[in-house]
Amino acid sequence: MKQNSMIIHLIKSFVFSALFVFVSNTTSAQTYYSMSAADYTQSFTSWSAYPTEWNGLAVQGGTTTIPNPIRITAQSTTFSSGVTGGVQNTTVASGNIQFLSTGSFSGTGIVFPFTENSSSAGADLNLDFSARTAGNISFDLASVANSSGNRQGTLRLYYSLDGTNWTQIFGNNLPYVATNNTAGSAAVSSALPSAITNQSTVKFRFYYHNEGPVAGSGSRPKISLDNLNVTSTSYTPPSITFTTSPSPLDMFSTNQGAPSSVQSIYVSGVGLQGDLTITAPAGFEVSTGSGFGSTASLTPSAQTLTNVLVEIRIAASTPVGLISGNVTLSSLNATTQTISDLIGVINNSTLTSQSISFSLGSPVSYGATPINLTATATSGLPVTFSSSNTSIATVSGNTLNIVGAGSVV
Repeated sequence: MKQNSMIIHLIKSFVFSALFVFVSNTTSAQTYYSMSAADYTQSFTSWSAYPTEWNGLAVQGGTTTIPNPIRITAQSTTFSSGVTGGVQNTTVASGNIQFLSTGSFSGTGIVFPFTENSSSAGADLNLDFSARTAGNISFDLASVANSSGNRQGTLRLYYSLDGTNWTQIFGNNLPYVATNNTAGSAAVSSALPSAITNQSTVKFRFYYHNEGPVAGSGSRPKISLDNLNVTSTSYTPPSITFTTSPSPLDMFSTNQGAPSSVQSIYVSGVGLQGDLTITAPAGFEVSTGSGFGSTASLTPSAQTLTNVLVEIRIAASTPVGLISGNVTLSSLNATTQTISDLIGVINNSTLTSQSISFSLGSPVSYGATPINLTATATSGLPVTFSSSNTSIATVSGNTLNIVGAGSVV
């Protein structure tokens, strides 16, 4: 019994050790090429296995609808060949890699387009853009004949910063649609999204699926990938600066129901990766020239803003009292700047005495024709009319109608 237990223990230890080695090798095999070293280029010369910055993909994604980068039906962790779907390598000196996704929807009486988007394959390129500004990606694609037929296939490009959430990249000739046994090629070039800048775990997924705008019949084409180039430049972290006029800002003051006088903020930024947002504290409002609101935004030119005027004031809707708070200046990946300790006071409205001149003349008899009323106020404000008893007199605008006997004011 002890001997059997020892054998079982040894077997478990061996299995665990083998599993550990497998997991370790799988994990360590994938690395992110540092774009700080140089622009990334790949000519796919004599590939017998993936370089460490590339990885194939296992079958995954369950029943997720194709095309979707998380749905893979043909494994590519090892290279395939011939008419087998996946990723195929060409080991000659002027080689490339080729993507193929085969198969049609298996169902009685099913016709195009339901034969499309039933299979997919892909491979990932892993790059490290730490301290780098994303530039461009370019590569060559071509249709490669695969047996007989004229069905189509499509290659798309996606990127992810975490390996879970994917965004499609579009550009000239991208997505690329190939027709089997029809010559075709494309030079693809696209600016990389700014979201990639200064990110350490960027994955590009080259994704092939069996779909095209024309039905066709027979086999799907292979699509070759070659002459890949990814560029970047030195990363300038986005930064925001400001000055104010006056400096520091004075206390704001106004009467209830009226906005205060404006004071000025001058905003600058370099290396900005998106719009810059100015957020006012409660009771205040800001403007960049197109009306006041609780927030305003500035769009940089060539990632730069230079002394752009932002006006700030107490909003007319702010109730009586003392208000205070901070203005914030924020933009993607930039350190938020704060203009601290704004103070404002809103006083009760100041009312000015006025008199109204109004003359109706002698008493009016019931049955008289409508009378036009006139009155003026010393404040210059308009005067409106109303009747204290509409069963005697009614008023419409500045017209008085007598409708009964009696006295009315």
